[in-house]
Amino acid sequence: MITYKKFLVYILTPFLFLFVFAGCSAKSSSGKQVNDIHSQKNRECYTPGLGDMMSTVQHHHTKLWFAGINKNWELAEFEVNELQETFDSISEYHGDEFDVGKLIPEIIKPRLKETANAIGKKDVVAFKEQYRELSSGCNSCHETTEHEFIKIKAPTQPAFTDQEYGVEVK
Repeated sequence: MITYKKFLVYILTPFLFLFVFAGCSAKSSSGKQVNDIHSQKNRECYTPGLGDMMSTVQHHHTKLWFAGINKNWELAEFEVNELQETFDSISEYHGDEFDVGKLIPEIIKPRLKETANAIGKKDVVAFKEQYRELSSGCNSCHETTEHEFIKIKAPTQPAFTDQEYGVEVK
């Protein structure tokens, strides 16, 4: 025999799941269901904060250093692309905060491009110089936005010890 309580659980639980999952989905202009992280509806559900995105920048910035000094140019290229994508997202989602939508193209993007150029040349000396310039650009932005207490530098040890940064010789 089903009690009233069990009946409510069996009937209401599927509707609860439908409500939760439908709330974070969107429909395209053609009416098809879209599960795209960049959809407007998903932005309303969750957008990482500026601090969260900057932590992602720091994560890739650190990995970029170890890839570059170990001449793992493929990983370095990957990490510089991840930085570019993350800065694009910061501009898109938080461009008005502290004027970062203006500062990133003026200060960071040119330095990222020069870092990518050094990676493309597979020149470790140029890479180190451009990495210092990129870090200096980060610090310039932090000063401009009154976050001068956040100072970025080349890391002294990997934050992620579960990854190989060197290139295997075959």
